[in-house]
Amino acid sequence: RAAELYAGPFLCGDADAPSSPLADRLRRRLLRQLVEIGLHCEQAALWQDAAASYEKGLSIDPCAEDVCRHLMTAYDALGRRSDALGVYLTCRDALGARLGVPPSAETETLLKHLRGH
Repeated sequence: RAAELYAGPFLCGDADAPSSPLADRLRRRLLRQLVEIGLHCEQAALWQDAAASYEKGLSIDPCAEDVCRHLMTAYDALGRRSDALGVYLTCRDALGARLGVPPSAETETLLKHLRGH
């Protein structure tokens, strides 16, 4: 329900506006909840529901690498390997553009695993 209510970051129309600590805290909390929902769905082998939760998480924060890895794993479980690779590329681009960093070693290892199938 919280994900449905989330309308985006505060002051999203002003790219130069400082981020509110409260807004950041609420966004991180929502991301944690979406991951928890996704993990619960994974345990029940509800991969489509898990993927939907992770997709929402990445729409909130495209640089959330843990969410990216979870979504890649869910897509792989659904047999959607090309979508999993697409998630990696999107995450890599977001990390580079927004933070100026490459994906973590953990994300790269998952990519190698997916390509090795």
